[in-house]
Amino acid sequence: MRPIFGDGAVVSDRAQRQAAAVAWVRRLTERPPNLLGPAELAAEISALAEGAGVQCEVWAGDELASRGFGATIGVGSGSDRAPRVVRLTWGSDAAAAATLGLVGKGITFDSGGLNVKQDSSEMSWMKADMAAAAAMSAALVLSAQATGADLADGRRVEAILPLCENVISGTAQRPGDVVTHPGGATSEVVDTDCEGRLVLADGIAWCRERGHAVILDAGTLTDGGAGLRASGIWSNHEGLARAVEHAGRVALDPVWPIPLPYGEESALESRVAGVRNAPLDRPDMGRHAASYLGGFAGDVPWVHIDLGGTAFLEAPLAGRPEGATGAGTLVSAEVAEAWLRGAPLIA
Repeated sequence: MRPIFGDGAVVSDRAQRQAAAVAWVRRLTERPPNLLGPAELAAEISALAEGAGVQCEVWAGDELASRGFGATIGVGSGSDRAPRVVRLTWGSDAAAAATLGLVGKGITFDSGGLNVKQDSSEMSWMKADMAAAAAMSAALVLSAQATGADLADGRRVEAILPLCENVISGTAQRPGDVVTHPGGATSEVVDTDCEGRLVLADGIAWCRERGHAVILDAGTLTDGGAGLRASGIWSNHEGLARAVEHAGRVALDPVWPIPLPYGEESALESRVAGVRNAPLDRPDMGRHAASYLGGFAGDVPWVHIDLGGTAFLEAPLAGRPEGATGAGTLVSAEVAEAWLRGAPLIA
């Protein structure tokens, strides 16, 4: 029997799929970190994708090095649970297909690394630092289910999901290390607790090198910039930012556009690499993370969604319970579906 709303309306197949996707993200985000390392998260994403007919690859070990994912390797180097990168693809298989790249941060536990977190209450829910990778996985699957074979010619969506654990050991990444991203760009690691932007930079650089037309990334990086009810977004393209904001309103997964700093962010200049991953002379904020990531997107139209304030609530808020929310899932799915149906997004 089909579910029925309280007003007697029948719940649509689309609404049921959306509810199931958000529930999957929430359950996965609540999984205890001793039960969900990079390999286990990769297996969960693979199972979700394969169940929907979405192409899935899981890269590990030498495959990460050969593809240039130096930051992901570096962030995961302190853990005996080796990093993974999951790649999901849906849509046209034509070589010249216009591709929307989705990139999601998947840190299965974040101690802060050698720059260990000082707030024990924050540390207690760092199992949720993989929420964006789960949200992007579910978003791509939702867009595949919504479009099926009804695709615009020459459109494709690809998700790149770097998964690793950021913990402390004798092999952990150090402040002062330099890592190399796909395409050869480098980052000086001045704060090991700013690891999420490092792995996202790997994914964004991969998408740029592959010639993707548009890039959308998401991660639990900072306070989110927009509070606890809406996720902050930063973009290098005004039209794309408006399209993502509209998608959030339609999907009831709100985002709030915030301007990027004008020009280069001088606080991120490095003497030994292309860029620093955080400022040293001022508090790190969402705009610093966004400015850092924007450099890897270059001229490719790009939006960054910071889920730091919205993916996991430390206390009930506005009718939502404490814990994982699934934020970022539906807005990203709305964008991906629009792209697959031929929407320009960047007009």
